Amino acid sequence: HVTMYALPTSEKKDTAQEQSEYTLTDYTSDLSAMVANVRASVVQVVSSTRGSGVIFGSDEGNAYIVTCKSIVNDNDAASVYFDSGTEIDGTVIGRDDGTGIAVIKVPVSFAVTVFTKGDSDSVSAGEYVSSLSGRNPDTGRMGVAFGTASDAGMGRVSSSTLWHAQLIETDIRLANSAIGGPLCDGGGALLGMMLDSVENGETSRSYAIGVSDVQKAYDEILKDGSVSRGCLPITGINLSDLRQYQKNERGLNLDSSKGILVNSAGGSAQDILQTNDVIAAVNGTRTDN
Repeated sequence: HVTMYALPTSEKKDTAQEQSEYTLTDYTSDLSAMVANVRASVVQVVSSTRGSGVIFGSDEGNAYIVTCKSIVNDNDAASVYFDSGTEIDGTVIGRDDGTGIAVIKVPVSFAVTVFTKGDSDSVSAGEYVSSLSGRNPDTGRMGVAFGTASDAGMGRVSSSTLWHAQLIETDIRLANSAIGGPLCDGGGALLGMMLDSVENGETSRSYAIGVSDVQKAYDEILKDGSVSRGCLPITGINLSDLRQYQKNERGLNLDSSKGILVNSAGGSAQDILQTNDVIAAVNGTRTDN
């Protein structure tokens, strides 16, 4: 817990009462304790190329690793290096273009530590985040990078999909070895998985797919081996997430909080939806958020 004081340079006061107080919560300049707590849940993955992965789930005798699809490409196998140094060959059991993830099933004879999931829906601009890469079996080192997040938004992982997934933008300079690895909050909870690139992304920024979208794709891959979804080419935002000034600028009722505000519409959606339309229901089912 750190308290910082900011004074206007033109009007510095001598009394503490005149100071503007800003408090940073869950912040420490030393990330070693957090890294020590989560490193057992981060692995290195070697397949089409080398990257990292996250222990996302487990059952009796198996660990399930989520990594970036580009790490495995079309390969059906991958070598997984655990933080202990143990190497085990795994099987790629599914991929998803919409989120850019792949899932690897690894047979294990020891207990694994599944990553604690955070809340990617509540990521705020300016929040401190960290990315980690799995321990390199050749050097014995794992990588850690620290930065800040922008607001979580929606975007396409690649040009091969129309699906707009939850993307978290950061100012972390991402190492190749960290692709497929975790994006963590200050407490070490998993916010997302680091991607190699996104469609129309900033070249000086790095991006993670939000853990809420990862969870949905992961569940379908475990069940069916693939992900199927309908897709209407629009982007939108929950009315409940809009600030009062944003509602005012768009001419919305300031008390409105239920529904989806359309930011953009493409393809066939342009015939029925326009920017600033509000979707209140789909097939008779209310879209509160």
